[in-house]
Amino acid sequence: MSNVQRGKPAKDDNEVVELLWLFDEQGRPAVPPTNVPGPVSFFLSGCTGLAVSDSRGFVENGRSQHMSSQMEWCYSSYTGVYAMVSQSSFAPELYGSMKMVMASFPFAVQAGEVTKKWKEDIAEGAHKRDLENAKQQEKPKL
Repeated sequence: MSNVQRGKPAKDDNEVVELLWLFDEQGRPAVPPTNVPGPVSFFLSGCTGLAVSDSRGFVENGRSQHMSSQMEWCYSSYTGVYAMVSQSSFAPELYGSMKMVMASFPFAVQAGEVTKKWKEDIAEGAHKRDLENAKQQEKPKL
Protein backbone atom coordinates (compact mmCIF):
# COMPACT_ATOMS: atom_id res chain seq x y z
CA MET A 1 0.00 0.00 0.00
CA SER A 2 1.41 3.42 -0.86
CA ASN A 3 0.75 6.81 0.76
CA VAL A 4 -0.76 5.28 3.89
CA GLN A 5 -0.91 8.50 5.93
CA ARG A 6 -2.54 10.39 3.04
CA GLY A 7 -5.28 7.79 2.77
CA LYS A 8 -5.01 7.17 -0.94
CA PRO A 9 -2.81 5.23 -3.32
CA ALA A 10 -0.32 7.05 -5.52
CA LYS A 11 -1.32 7.63 -9.14
CA ASP A 12 2.24 7.03 -10.35
CA ASP A 13 5.70 6.38 -8.91
CA ASN A 14 6.48 10.10 -8.66
CA GLU A 15 3.80 10.48 -5.97
CA VAL A 16 5.00 7.64 -3.74
CA VAL A 17 6.15 9.01 -0.39
CA GLU A 18 5.14 6.09 1.85
CA LEU A 19 5.08 2.33 1.50
CA LEU A 20 3.65 -0.29 3.82
CA TRP A 21 4.15 -4.03 3.59
CA LEU A 22 2.05 -6.24 5.89
CA PHE A 23 2.99 -9.81 6.80
CA ASP A 24 1.40 -12.73 8.62
CA GLU A 25 3.22 -14.73 11.30
CA GLN A 26 4.86 -16.93 8.67
CA GLY A 27 6.24 -13.92 6.76
CA ARG A 28 3.78 -14.14 3.88
CA PRO A 29 1.99 -11.02 2.63
CA ALA A 30 -1.05 -10.28 4.82
CA VAL A 31 -4.40 -8.86 3.88
CA PRO A 32 -5.44 -5.68 5.73
CA PRO A 33 -8.71 -5.81 7.65
CA THR A 34 -11.86 -5.09 5.66
CA ASN A 35 -14.40 -4.57 8.44
CA VAL A 36 -13.09 -1.24 9.75
CA PRO A 37 -14.97 2.06 9.81
CA GLY A 38 -13.72 4.39 7.11
CA PRO A 39 -10.89 3.80 4.67
CA VAL A 40 -8.52 0.95 5.49
CA SER A 41 -5.58 3.29 4.85
CA PHE A 42 -6.65 5.58 7.72
CA PHE A 43 -7.03 2.58 9.99
CA LEU A 44 -3.57 1.30 9.07
CA SER A 45 -2.07 4.76 9.56
CA GLY A 46 -3.22 4.52 13.19
CA CYS A 47 -1.33 1.26 13.60
CA THR A 48 1.71 2.69 11.83
CA GLY A 49 1.67 5.86 13.94
CA LEU A 50 1.46 3.77 17.10
CA ALA A 51 4.38 1.63 15.93
CA VAL A 52 6.50 4.70 15.20
CA SER A 53 5.72 6.55 18.42
CA ASP A 54 5.20 3.94 21.13
CA SER A 55 7.33 0.91 20.38
CA ARG A 56 9.65 1.11 23.42
CA GLY A 57 6.89 2.01 25.86
CA PHE A 58 4.73 -0.76 24.48
CA VAL A 59 7.31 -3.44 25.19
CA GLU A 60 8.03 -2.05 28.66
CA ASN A 61 4.45 -1.39 29.75
CA GLY A 62 2.32 -3.71 27.64
CA ARG A 63 -0.81 -2.76 25.77
CA SER A 64 -1.97 0.82 26.25
CA GLN A 65 -5.28 0.95 28.10
CA HIS A 66 -6.46 4.12 26.34
CA MET A 67 -6.51 2.54 22.88
CA SER A 68 -9.82 2.01 21.13
CA SER A 69 -11.19 -1.38 20.27
CA GLN A 70 -10.34 -0.59 16.63
CA MET A 71 -6.69 -1.05 17.55
CA GLU A 72 -7.27 -4.68 18.59
CA TRP A 73 -6.40 -5.68 15.03
CA CYS A 74 -3.11 -3.81 15.34
CA TYR A 75 -2.25 -5.67 18.54
CA SER A 76 -3.27 -9.07 17.21
CA SER A 77 -2.21 -8.87 13.57
CA TYR A 78 -0.03 -5.86 12.63
CA THR A 79 3.37 -7.02 11.49
CA GLY A 80 4.78 -4.74 8.88
CA VAL A 81 7.47 -2.60 7.39
CA TYR A 82 6.68 1.09 6.90
CA ALA A 83 8.93 3.27 4.74
CA MET A 84 8.61 7.03 4.33
CA VAL A 85 10.74 8.95 1.85
CA SER A 86 11.24 12.67 1.35
CA GLN A 87 12.45 14.55 -1.68
CA SER A 88 15.94 15.91 -1.88
CA SER A 89 16.22 19.70 -1.67
CA PHE A 90 19.11 19.56 -4.17
CA ALA A 91 17.50 17.30 -6.78
CA PRO A 92 13.68 17.16 -6.48
CA GLU A 93 13.53 14.15 -8.78
CA LEU A 94 15.49 12.13 -6.19
CA TYR A 95 14.65 11.10 -2.66
CA GLY A 96 16.80 12.77 -0.03
CA SER A 97 16.08 10.53 2.94
CA MET A 98 14.17 7.44 3.95
CA LYS A 99 12.82 6.39 7.34
CA MET A 100 11.89 2.77 7.89
CA VAL A 101 10.05 1.23 10.81
CA MET A 102 9.60 -2.49 11.28
CA ALA A 103 7.04 -3.45 13.89
CA SER A 104 5.24 -6.56 15.04
CA PHE A 105 2.58 -5.90 17.62
CA PRO A 106 1.88 -9.60 18.26
CA PHE A 107 5.57 -10.00 19.09
CA ALA A 108 5.51 -6.80 21.17
CA VAL A 109 2.53 -8.14 23.16
CA GLN A 110 4.47 -11.32 23.92
CA ALA A 111 7.63 -9.36 24.76
CA GLY A 112 5.67 -7.01 27.01
CA GLU A 113 4.04 -9.88 28.90
CA VAL A 114 7.36 -11.70 29.34
CA THR A 115 9.10 -8.49 30.46
CA LYS A 116 6.35 -7.76 32.98
CA LYS A 117 6.54 -11.33 34.38
CA TRP A 118 10.33 -11.12 34.58
CA LYS A 119 10.14 -7.84 36.53
CA GLU A 120 7.46 -9.28 38.85
CA ASP A 121 9.63 -12.37 39.48
CA ILE A 122 12.61 -10.17 40.34
CA ALA A 123 10.49 -8.09 42.73
CA GLU A 124 9.03 -11.24 44.34
CA GLY A 125 12.51 -12.74 44.77
CA ALA A 126 13.77 -9.54 46.40
CA HIS A 127 10.76 -9.51 48.73
CA LYS A 128 11.41 -13.15 49.75
CA ARG A 129 15.09 -12.37 50.41
CA ASP A 130 14.09 -9.40 52.57
CA LEU A 131 11.72 -11.61 54.58
CA GLU A 132 14.42 -14.26 55.09
CA ASN A 133 16.94 -11.61 56.16
CA ALA A 134 14.41 -10.20 58.62
CA LYS A 135 13.84 -13.67 60.12
CA GLN A 136 17.57 -14.20 60.62
CA GLN A 137 18.16 -10.95 62.46
CA GLU A 138 18.42 -11.05 66.23
CA LYS A 139 15.30 -10.16 68.04
CA PRO A 140 15.69 -6.92 69.95
CA LYS A 141 16.33 -7.30 73.68
CA LEU A 142 13.99 -5.38 75.86
